[in-house]
Amino acid sequence: MDTATQERATRGFEPSTIHTDDTPIGAAEKVIGELTELSIGAAKENARLVAELQMAAIDALHESHVAALRCAGRRCGPRR
Repeated sequence: MDTATQERATRGFEPSTIHTDDTPIGAAEKVIGELTELSIGAAKENARLVAELQMAAIDALHESHVAALRCAGRRCGPRR
């Protein structure tokens, strides 16, 4: 289920409200539309990179935990 923001971002501009002529309003809407698409793409890429970074951090934490458990089983490290 999409949120209201996702729905607005993916539905695009309705044809009845877009000025297709070469007036300043039409040119501004074209630029705004292109910038919106670029922003949406950048936000999606940012979310993907954050998810990848989180997965890498979780993997590193898991590996260090496994190493610590192995070491504890062999009594590695400083002795008291």
